[in-house]
Amino acid sequence: MCAFMISLASTAGLAAELHVDALRGDDAAEGSATKPWRSISKAAAALKPGDVCVIAPGIYRETVTPVSDGVTFRAAPGGKVIVSGCDEVSGWTKHHDAVYRAAVPAEVREVFVGEAMMNPARFPNEDGDRLSVDEWAASDFANVKRDKTGSAEVSFDGENWPDGHWDGAYYCGLHGKNFFQANFGRVTATHGGVVHLDSLSGAVLNNPPEFGGPGRGYLIRHLNALDSPREWQWEKGALYFQPEGESAPKQVEARTRLWGFNLSGRRGVMLEGIRFFAASVLMDGSRECELSRCDFLHHSPWGSFREPFTQRGERGWYAYGTKED
Repeated sequence: MCAFMISLASTAGLAAELHVDALRGDDAAEGSATKPWRSISKAAAALKPGDVCVIAPGIYRETVTPVSDGVTFRAAPGGKVIVSGCDEVSGWTKHHDAVYRAAVPAEVREVFVGEAMMNPARFPNEDGDRLSVDEWAASDFANVKRDKTGSAEVSFDGENWPDGHWDGAYYCGLHGKNFFQANFGRVTATHGGVVHLDSLSGAVLNNPPEFGGPGRGYLIRHLNALDSPREWQWEKGALYFQPEGESAPKQVEARTRLWGFNLSGRRGVMLEGIRFFAASVLMDGSRECELSRCDFLHHSPWGSFREPFTQRGERGWYAYGTKED
C-alpha cells in the first residue's frame, strides 16, 4: 500500500485531466476540454496512474476496461452521466399479428421501454408481480434421472400441445418440499401436456427426491410464449416484441452487456458520480477500488436461463478483491 501511494505521489505533478463527451465528442480528437473524446473507453486506454477522466453528461453505451491502476473516472457537474448496458433497437418490421421483429445480433438479456422493464415471453404470462408464484401453472415434476446432466419430465394440468411445441424452451418450477430453490432444465421434447427436460439445475441433481412431485412452474425463452403486450423473446440474432397499442415499437432498448465497468485485476481505480443503467461493475481480483456517489438501476438481469445457467454479473454487482468501497 505504501509503495503504491508513493508511486502515485511521484506522478502527481504529471497527472493529466482527460475529457469525454457522448454528445459532442470524437474519438479521433485529442481528449481535451475543448476537443473531448466521445467514449469513456478511449480515455480508459490512455489514462496513466494519477490521471482523471472527466465525463460530460450523457449516455455511454459501452463496457469500460481501464488498463492502468490509480486512475479516476469522474462525472462532470450539470447533468447525469449514465453508463448503460443497453443498445437502442430500431428497424422494426411486422412479424405476425401484434408481434414485431428487429435484428439484434448480440444476445439480449433484458428489454426496456424508457426505463420500464418489459417481460420475457413466458407461459403462463407474468401477472405483474415478479415475486409471486400464484400465476404459475400447476405441474408435476417426475421421472428424474440424476446422471451427468440429468433428465426429467414435467406434466401440466389440462394442456395438450402439438409435438415439439416447447422444444428448446426452459422450465422453471417449485415442487414438493422445494419451496425456495427452483428446479429448472431445458426442454428437449414436447408431447401433449408433457415436456421432457435435460441440463437440470443443481436444485434437482443435488437434492433428495422430495424436491419433485406436484408444484407450480412456467416455460420461458421460446417464441411460442410471446402472446401478450410488453413481452419479448430473443433468438437467432433477432428480437421479437409485442408493444402496447397498435403502433410499431418506440424507445426500445435491449440489454446486450453485463458490465458497465470491468475493474478486474486493477488497483486504486475510482468511479465518482456515475449512474449505471442495466449494467454492473465487475471487480474480480481488484484492490483498493472505490465507487463514490454511484447508483445502479437494473444492475442484474431478471432471471437467467442459459448454459451455464449463471455467470458473474447475472446475480448482482460482483466484487471479489481486497479493500473495496
